[in-house]
Amino acid sequence: MPTDAWFVGQRPCDGFLFDRSVLGADTVRRRIREHWQDDSRLLRWNELLILLLGSPADIRSERAPGLPVHLDGGKLCFPWAGVQQALDPSHLQDADLWSVLGWADLVLEILAPAPTALPDEDVTAVPETPATPTAPDLRSDAGVGEAIRSLAKSKRELEGSPRGVVRARRGGQGSFSRGPRPEPRWSLVRLLMRTPAKDVLGRRHKRYVDDLTRMFEQQDWDSALRSAIALGGEGGALSLRLPRPRDTVRGPADRRTTVGGSVPYGPTLQSHLSEVYRQAARRLESEGQLQLAAFVHADLLQQPLAAVELFERHGVHERAATLAEGWSLSPALVVRLWWRAGNRSRAVSVGRARGAFAAAVQALERVDRDAALALRREWVAERRQAGDPLGAVQAGWPESDLRHELLPDIATGMALGGRRAGTMLAHLLSIQPGGPAADAARRLVRDEAPDAVPQRRAFLLALAVMPTADPVLDRELATIGVMATLRAGLFESSREAMDVRRDLRRRADGLVVADLPRGQTQRLDARVDTVQVELPGDGQAHVYDAVALGLNTVLVALGELGVRLLDRRGKVRARWDTPADRILVADGGGQVLLARSRGPVQVLHRLDLPMSTPVTLPPLRSGPPLDTYDGARPIVIGDDGIQWLEHHHNRWRVSWAELKDPGTRIYQVARTATSMSAVFASAEGLQGWHWDVASPLLRGRGLLEPEDTMVLTARGEVVQRVEDRLSVTSLAGAHACADRTVHPQSTLCTVGDGMALLDETGPDALLTVFPAAAGPAGVHVHTAMGVELHPRIHEGLLTVFEPTGGLAVVDLRRRELIARLTLGL
Repeated sequence: MPTDAWFVGQRPCDGFLFDRSVLGADTVRRRIREHWQDDSRLLRWNELLILLLGSPADIRSERAPGLPVHLDGGKLCFPWAGVQQALDPSHLQDADLWSVLGWADLVLEILAPAPTALPDEDVTAVPETPATPTAPDLRSDAGVGEAIRSLAKSKRELEGSPRGVVRARRGGQGSFSRGPRPEPRWSLVRLLMRTPAKDVLGRRHKRYVDDLTRMFEQQDWDSALRSAIALGGEGGALSLRLPRPRDTVRGPADRRTTVGGSVPYGPTLQSHLSEVYRQAARRLESEGQLQLAAFVHADLLQQPLAAVELFERHGVHERAATLAEGWSLSPALVVRLWWRAGNRSRAVSVGRARGAFAAAVQALERVDRDAALALRREWVAERRQAGDPLGAVQAGWPESDLRHELLPDIATGMALGGRRAGTMLAHLLSIQPGGPAADAARRLVRDEAPDAVPQRRAFLLALAVMPTADPVLDRELATIGVMATLRAGLFESSREAMDVRRDLRRRADGLVVADLPRGQTQRLDARVDTVQVELPGDGQAHVYDAVALGLNTVLVALGELGVRLLDRRGKVRARWDTPADRILVADGGGQVLLARSRGPVQVLHRLDLPMSTPVTLPPLRSGPPLDTYDGARPIVIGDDGIQWLEHHHNRWRVSWAELKDPGTRIYQVARTATSMSAVFASAEGLQGWHWDVASPLLRGRGLLEPEDTMVLTARGEVVQRVEDRLSVTSLAGAHACADRTVHPQSTLCTVGDGMALLDETGPDALLTVFPAAAGPAGVHVHTAMGVELHPRIHEGLLTVFEPTGGLAVVDLRRRELIARLTLGL
């Protein structure tokens, strides 16, 4: 199973892995108590705990109490630190359950029986007792509250209710409603199963199983399926009552159902019913009753993937897609099924929402190459619509039949400049060598200007793995490329330079490069100097927002004056009269959303770069969106959690949501093109979650200690300030990354993947930007006291501006000031 599959979708698991350093000891104790089953074991692996369940639990991976663990061939399988682990349970030690649960200090006292003979004492006359003695108030004497009526009712039923003692509450079709989950260790059912009533209950359960088995053997499908109880699943509380027959069974439920009353069967009966259900599913499929067979797989066996595969095997693709999406199966599977069902718009919508295009195309190629080609073409169109020309080229490039259709995207990417232009130039030469493109490549590789470093580096990285179509031109570019790799400061690491040199050297002119050194001869530029920037001010225009989109491009929002595209010297390259006070940048860089607040309404326009006309979008009636988005779905924070919005006709609809449980309050959200994190409060306390944007997958989570000054960076680093100490920890491992001294009155905020500190205690205001929260300072921005500063980071470029018109751009990779402008009218 791929590593990413462990963190998404709903599937059976045999246990959970807990890391107390991430979750906290109290949370681990509570989750172990909540999920403890009969025959469960608690194992210790290094400093981690593994709860091995008595029977498999079907649970959504993103909502699991810990990392899901699966039994495969008697081995405990799970990914850890990027490595697939396979552990033998017999080689692991049992953890001390009492110590883990915090009960080690409890004192166990054995009560001795009272003496049979009383000591000699003076006998005192006792007054005559009344005819009807008053029952002693034992609850009051013992400090116990009022009796629970439901327990008294259960007791009366056990003492001989004519209706029997086993019933289950009816939910939807083929399901039972979930009740409140009791404390598993001390539930009434578990107590009763340790009393003589266990034999009575066992006989009733046995009669139920015998009758159910007889129905299935006689192929009385209607009675059997209506009476059958679901196995597995996360379930709710244990129940003493067997299920009442369902009204009717027509097929599997469209959405996952939960088991509210789980009868306390042992593993033997569980295995017996499982085999009975599987045989019934095979018979029903052979008879052509696909809906009933799928019901057995999905609702009874709690194996929806088997039901989906059954429908797909028989060509019922639309039903398979509906079932896969409703039961939260793999997004790639959902996309593939909707595409095969002919509902292409739904397939594209799910693929965009869940980042599942790549996996869906790969899976579809194995069964239908023509359909996979059409889906890849839709993927290219989706990236093109999102303003991501590089993403469109990367989506379509593996298919040679689509490469010439990507020429408009290549031209758009080259017009944007920067590293994309270098990558696009290499793609262009691989399909159309010679002419102006060849001359541009020669000039780019020989150019030593600092401004061309990102573009030249990107071109050489792409050329190393993508030869040009002309062998003569390829040898020439490879030869001068090998010599270019020897320049200091071109690549970000020595390893990267040596890898590119090795690949180019194989295709270069052997006589020219024979005498060149194979290793790194010059030390790469590894400066860690902090860039000092004095921000200018007193401009004529009020700046609402600004972001650098490249080394020579800055987009500025001026409110009612519109939007301007400036070069590094402040010259206006383009202007639009669309009012805007917020700029939302697409991850691909080729598109932005211009937002203007009109009270509770956000007026939005989409602008394709570098030159286009703003397109009016439906107004957004919610809070302000985040500063970055994937090019198709802006993200807003509301009462219903974090919502990804999709433009559909003349309105917005929610295509995906996170942290939408009732009672969840979101405090902070930070996002970049690769990562996103959130700080929120729930019933479990203050938590931090970290997602991978591309999937989106939950990569880390942990409980946080609330502090007055605390932020969470986009890549999951928790920054807390206690007085004059600033600590940085990671959600991935909860280890201390950095600890530095700061002024106790400094202001803390996130910026990109890092953070920024504003210190206004000196004669001037000082803004210190850390590109990585645990790394060294990258930029010191000096300005006058009382000035409002706004930092933004996009693709390694820091933009700092103040409303009075001062603006500066710093290249964080090269630690160099790119532009310093004072904006006028």
